[in-house]
Amino acid sequence: MRSLKFAFCFLALLSITILRLVSSEFVVVTVNPLFFNYVGVAWDANGDVYAIGNQVSGGVVVKSTDYGITWTQIGTTSNFPSALYGIAARRLSNGDFLITVDDAGGIFTYSGTSWTQQDSIPGVLVGATIGLNGNAFVCGSVSY
Repeated sequence: MRSLKFAFCFLALLSITILRLVSSEFVVVTVNPLFFNYVGVAWDANGDVYAIGNQVSGGVVVKSTDYGITWTQIGTTSNFPSALYGIAARRLSNGDFLITVDDAGGIFTYSGTSWTQQDSIPGVLVGATIGLNGNAFVCGSVSY
């Protein structure tokens, strides 16, 4: 069993080393508008970066158009009364589209100007994605 663990660790380290050799473009960017615990990030085809964070009073969404150097808040705790856990971004023919989910089953979309709650499912939602066709999918632990 010990040799199996060693082999797994060795392969993991080898994979990390290969990744470093293949891509030297990896850059760490710090998101730090104060007092938030950031838990998710999405990047659209235009190069805009979105991050979701949480406070005791709810969630926030921030956006960067300069690869993380500066950030603008585009969603506040008044938009999201519960903690956010998943975000996805997609550039569609009519502009950017975002979807985010929270730990109270809320599904929210953003069309460039305002947030809209699309649905509320009993449970905790933790992930979201948007397909090339614009269809969005969410996942989590749902209880009926």
